[in-house]
Amino acid sequence: MSHEPNGKYFTEVSDPEVELRAVRRQYTTEYKQCILDEIDRATEPGEIGTIPRREGLYSQIIYKWRQQRARSGLESLAPQKRGPKAAPEAVAVREAG
Repeated sequence: MSHEPNGKYFTEVSDPEVELRAVRRQYTTEYKQCILDEIDRATEPGEIGTIPRREGLYSQIIYKWRQQRARSGLESLAPQKRGPKAAPEAVAVREAG
C-alpha cells in the first residue's frame, strides 16, 4: 500500500499476466525420503498435516510416494521419465546410426 501526497492510500496492482507454461516440480530421492521419514516420525495430533503444508505439497503426492516406497523401496522414489516408452527396435536403430 502506498501513500499519495493528498493523504489517500492506494494499492499497487501486480501484473495480471500468467506464465505461458507451468513448470513441473521435480523432487530428488533424498528429499522424498526425508519428507516421508519426517511424516513417519510425527506423533502429535495435526503434526502430519503441517509437514506437507510447510513444504507446499499436496496429500496426493505424499500418498503416491508412500506407495512407491512400499512397492520397491528407495529405487522407486527416483524421478522417472514421462511420456511413452520408445520401442526397443527404435532405440537399437538410433544407437546403430
